[in-house]
Parts: sequence; structure tokens; C-alpha cells
Amino acid sequence: MEIEVFKIQQELELEVKKEANRVLKFIESEEYMDDFNEKHKELYTKIIEVGNSKLSEYVIHRKLVIDLFDKLLKKKATEKAIHSLVFPLQTLSDKIGFEDHNLWMLDEKLSYHKYLASDKKFKKIEPIDSESQDRPDIIIFNKPFVFANNEKPYDSIVLVEFKRPMRDDYTDDENPSYKSINMQEKL
Repeated sequence: MEIEVFKIQQELELEVKKEANRVLKFIESEEYMDDFNEKHKELYTKIIEVGNSKLSEYVIHRKLVIDLFDKLLKKKATEKAIHSLVFPLQTLSDKIGFEDHNLWMLDEKLSYHKYLASDKKFKKIEPIDSESQDRPDIIIFNKPFVFANNEKPYDSIVLVEFKRPMRDDYTDDENPSYKSINMQEKL
């Protein structure tokens, strides 16, 4: 049933795109301007319907991801499971599509970044010149998208470490507080 609904949705989107192209041709010719106003109203209604459908799909997807996250937390899932839900392990951002991660769970702005490495050693991360074997769970490099007066290669660097709440069996080297300080020194 889901496949059939998807097919219908795709047909509707294609129909709306074709109709939009036909209506846009009216704009090029003044003799059809009277017809344009009527066609514009019909097309606008169809575009809104398609948009509402996509928005509903988007909201449902996010709700399902949040429900899955909630179940993982209740089952005291591993850090690896939570990490995989947010962003695939051992992956670079240029190797996956926008829809293949859930960075929005951390911060919507993180979805729009210059470079991201997930569970990669510092020495394998391109923007860093390091020989360190440490692996941040996620490291994100952001570059300013607007004019900037300085020559900084990155506007910000975000480190994300996933840790199970209330865990108290860390050694000093594994402790997230100490680890964060050590990572800052290596950068």
C-alpha cells in the first residue's frame, strides 16, 4: 500500500510540474494573460496540496525518528546505536545524502556544514594536520556562507561525543570532560 501511495504522489508531483511549465508559458505571451489568472489559481491550489503532502511526510518521518530515539533511550541502548541514528558511523558527510542522517536532532544548523567526519581518527580527517589516533564521534567544520573579513578557513568546529547518561565507569582517559580538554589541545 505504501508503494502505491508513493506512486500516486510521484504522479501528482509530475503532473503539477508539467502544468507549472504550461502555465509559465502563458507569462511569455500577453495574449494569454486573461487565461493565466485562472490557470494560476488552479495551479497554486495543486502546488499547495503537493507541499502539504511533502510537509506531512517530513513531519511523520521526524516523529518516527524521535519515537525510535525514545525507545533506544528507554532500552538503554549503546552509544553506538544512538550515534548511528544521528549519523552513520565511519562516514564522511560527502559520502552520504542529506536524507541519510538526522543531524537535526542535535541542531538544525548542523545539517548545513562544510565537512563532517563520523568516528574517524584525527589523522584521517582532512582539515586537521594531526597524527592522533583518537576518534571523535562526530566532528563538524562550518565555513561562513557570507562575506567575512578574516581569512579563517572555518567559522566553527563542533565536536559531538555520545555518552550514556549516569555512566560512572570511565577511566580518566575515557572521561568525556577530560577527553574534551585533550581534543581541544590536539586541534
